[in-house]
Amino acid sequence: MAIAPENVLELTATTGAGTYSLAGPPDANWRSFVSGAGADAQVYYVARNSDGKKEFGIGTVASGTPDTLTRDTIIESSSAGAAVNWQPADGQVYVHSAVSGQAVEKLLFGYADFWADGGAADAYDITPSPKVTELVAGMTFKTRIANANLTTTPTLTVNGLAARTIVLPGGAAVPAGRLPAAAICTFVYDATGDRFQLVSMTQGLGTAEGDVPVLQAGGLLDPARVPLLAAATELTIDAGSITPTANYHSVDTEADGGNPDGVAADEVTTISTIGLYEGAVLTLRAEDAARVVTVKDGIGNVALSEGDFVLDDLSKRLVLQRRAAGWDEVSRSFDAKITDWVEYTPTFTGFGVASGVSIWSRRVGDTLEIRGKFTLGVPTAVEARMTLGFSGTDANVTSDTSKVPSIQAAGPWWSTAPVALSGHALIESNVGYITFGYMAAGVQGLAKLNASTVGSTGQTLSLNASIPISGW
Repeated sequence: MAIAPENVLELTATTGAGTYSLAGPPDANWRSFVSGAGADAQVYYVARNSDGKKEFGIGTVASGTPDTLTRDTIIESSSAGAAVNWQPADGQVYVHSAVSGQAVEKLLFGYADFWADGGAADAYDITPSPKVTELVAGMTFKTRIANANLTTTPTLTVNGLAARTIVLPGGAAVPAGRLPAAAICTFVYDATGDRFQLVSMTQGLGTAEGDVPVLQAGGLLDPARVPLLAAATELTIDAGSITPTANYHSVDTEADGGNPDGVAADEVTTISTIGLYEGAVLTLRAEDAARVVTVKDGIGNVALSEGDFVLDDLSKRLVLQRRAAGWDEVSRSFDAKITDWVEYTPTFTGFGVASGVSIWSRRVGDTLEIRGKFTLGVPTAVEARMTLGFSGTDANVTSDTSKVPSIQAAGPWWSTAPVALSGHALIESNVGYITFGYMAAGVQGLAKLNASTVGSTGQTLSLNASIPISGW
């Protein structure tokens, strides 16, 4: 087996295409092939000059006067794969050890280490060029596998050599489904166990073959070769279950419009782990905000730290990570929407023709916030009311029944009356308006007041109110 001794470099004045006569290292910083590998050792070597001629091969070292290096196998060269026929005009030729076959290919010849998989499930097969004739410890190969592994003993064959079993780092067996179809996998040859270890995997579907990031001059990534993040692909719920095939999916209800009961909403209780490796991260979003999907906590194999998660908005995300046969929540969008303040013109009851109206509202999560002021016209002895409004539109929202089961305070109001007078806005269940009350001797604090009791003509009322809104 050929070896790659470290820190070996010698000069040669050899001409022609025969055995190299070695003239020793250029200075004391380098070793000779004999001192680095030993007489009769077979080594990887590279021979090159300053004009770009180069040769990569396997040769045998011999001790003598001078020491020599035969050219047993030419793996690649600037002479179309043949031994370079060195000429006196080529100038100084350097012969040095190749750290590894692949390292030399990439550094000197610019070859990639990415090869297409032409095999079947559990029997992956690649054909690197130049041809690998012998596996050496540390050799690295990268491929986008065509099929997911179905067993715990998948194999990799390189250039027709004997198939070697693929294992996880450290030697553990590869679980079925750990290698999903279209994943880009990096394997390193472990000579001690005569096997390949899986050292990295880029989960995906959507990275085109050959789209492996490479470096340009200066160490910058070549944007033409860097794969882009694939768009979310849709999963449709089937009896409460979804089966992801990548790391990012949208989710739709069964039959894409309603579950078997005819309701435009559905639930995810179980997420398959087949094809996604231990520790894989999965991001889910809604396919259609009108078809609400709820991911359920603790019913199937999904554990959510904050309870059930509702996918009812295209901006919301649920991030999960695979653990054994289940999924744990990593993070979620809490949907705490905060909109800008927008002015609207409410409808007043009992206050006469109001003037100087400046009422603004905004959404904060599930709550409508209102602030502003208005001047009373001629109040009458009817229940004082002001309608709710959102995003510049009057009377387009109502209070949430579950969060406002009965009348309660919504916020304070103040008046410009010559005597100190203030009170509180009141909200009831499932209504589109607020009413007014205040607390005083003989006055019940949650009693709705008539407008003529709240104020008189020309007085200005200012208020703040917060109301949970139905459907938010």
